[in-house]
Amino acid sequence: EKIPDKLAVDIGAYSPELGYSYSEIAGMSRSQHRSQAMGTAERKGAVINYFVTDRGDKATKDIFDNINFGWSRLEGGAEIARLLSQAIAAFSPAHPEALLPILAKVRPLMATLAAAGKDPLVEHKLVALDETIALAGGVTVDAVSDKPAVIPGATLKVTLTAIARNPGQVTLLGAKFLGMGGLPAPTVAPKVLILNKPIEYPINVKVPDAEPYSQPYWLALPKDSAMYTVPDQMEVGNPENAAVLSAEFHLRVEGIPITLKRPVERRYVDRVYGERTRPLAIVPPVSLDLGEIALVFPNSQPRRIEIPVRSNAGRVAGEIRLDVPAGWTVDPAMQRFDLQASQEQTIASFRLAPPAGESQGSVRAVATVGERVIESNTRVIDYPHIHAQTLFPPSQARVVRSDIVTLARSVGYITGAGDEVPEALRQMGSEVTLLSPEDLARGDLSKYDAIVTGVRAFNTRPDLRLNYQRLFKYAEEGGTLVVQYNTPEGNGLARSTAQPPEASTLAHVGPYPIKTGRDRVTIEEAPVTFPNPNSVLLHRPNEITARDFEGWVQERGLNFASEWDPRYQSVLESHDPGEKPLLGGELYTRYGKGAYIFSSYDWFRELPAGVPGAYRLFANMLSAAKVQ
Repeated sequence: EKIPDKLAVDIGAYSPELGYSYSEIAGMSRSQHRSQAMGTAERKGAVINYFVTDRGDKATKDIFDNINFGWSRLEGGAEIARLLSQAIAAFSPAHPEALLPILAKVRPLMATLAAAGKDPLVEHKLVALDETIALAGGVTVDAVSDKPAVIPGATLKVTLTAIARNPGQVTLLGAKFLGMGGLPAPTVAPKVLILNKPIEYPINVKVPDAEPYSQPYWLALPKDSAMYTVPDQMEVGNPENAAVLSAEFHLRVEGIPITLKRPVERRYVDRVYGERTRPLAIVPPVSLDLGEIALVFPNSQPRRIEIPVRSNAGRVAGEIRLDVPAGWTVDPAMQRFDLQASQEQTIASFRLAPPAGESQGSVRAVATVGERVIESNTRVIDYPHIHAQTLFPPSQARVVRSDIVTLARSVGYITGAGDEVPEALRQMGSEVTLLSPEDLARGDLSKYDAIVTGVRAFNTRPDLRLNYQRLFKYAEEGGTLVVQYNTPEGNGLARSTAQPPEASTLAHVGPYPIKTGRDRVTIEEAPVTFPNPNSVLLHRPNEITARDFEGWVQERGLNFASEWDPRYQSVLESHDPGEKPLLGGELYTRYGKGAYIFSSYDWFRELPAGVPGAYRLFANMLSAAKVQ
């Protein structure tokens, strides 16, 4: 369809400064979205996109027609623009210090505009200008902690360092700490830096007793349904918290006064990655790990609950208890712990007994160390491509008492992209074995009552794709085979010719043809109906009713089958409001003496969340070959 007055923009334009086209950069960006399998080609060459003006002034040559985003839009900014253009023209990579006389003229002009407060972006530009002056003068400053984490009331050593490595006079005028209230200013006497010789100031810093833990701002309060609760809306959009402690350095570079701010962080050497840094974190004296999935009791039998108590601060002693819902009992009521300096962790063990009837609630582990009460775990998310993130999930777990019957006592599980379903099946009463490539190729599969493929297992396990016939033979001889959701190859973008076709990964997810689609049900409250109400999966060993679809989290399911062989029977139907009915979320067929089930409902979310209906539905799938 021809669209009049459309504006053509080449988003594949090449940037000589970056050395890439913007479409290449887009491919790099998408390929970093690894948790969602978004790997994309880095496309070179022209890529024309079209824009149509919906309202407002119409762009005719460029999407930024008549938009002034330069310094001249601010009163007094024209001279800044002129000087910066002069600096760019004069820049010599071999002698960046030659820029300093020009930048010396820019700084007071920019500082005056920043002080006027008419445009907050000027403040950011002033910070960038000071960093540019520091780079031109070869100036580096650091604030390094002797430890990555510290508890309130404790002391850490912070070493402030400054060095100048380009010719020219650089004077360190002073420094101060930011982020923690009440800290005295460090004793840093003014000193002219000697070329290429660092100067260091080791300073002991006592963390205030009332200093809060460095919980990410979006996790500080409980969620409001599926939304994070952020009291200060000005924080929304920040990728992470401000540093818990920073050092502000005041310097003069060739007569130019500048301010440089650096977070206090731990610097260390990794034997693989080399020098690394880690942000300083304020942590509680101990952490309590109650696990991350719900505790489900399929009957009234008590269970031993073991809670690792880990020290975050050397030797620490205290007591720990479990707060449980009404009707539940815990023994003992309290346990003492005393972690020595050389002992990193101990285990607190409790006997938790559920009531006889249906019950849901939460259990919380609470430790007391002196006057401080701790109700959280301490987790560090640490990957090579991001700063380490320290967070404090509550030491709380959902507890569920509900009658759940499974006839599959022994389950083989083929892990895929990673999920917590195996532990959930163990809580159901099944013995779960994680199947290795050797098991799939040569192991005795007949000893399992059911075999389950995990989330995206066909996408991620070549050994599974190679041995699919052994799994179908296992089902044919009397076993139950359950296949959870997989992702169709491709990501909705233009597919590279080098990318294998879907048939190479999902051609054999079922004994009869199944085509995996992208249909999903995003509303977790969407009604679920039974297109084949007499299906054995709805009645044995657990009777399934509408109640079993209450309390689901996040969504119903994803990547439903879009086409399937008529020998499959659809078990469930659900769809988002106003959309077409989706019958491909759970398919069942008898296969020889056994049973095969394809199910893209999101058990990997519902089972860890302790949804009792999801447990009953999954138990029926595991038991299919024994009840058909």
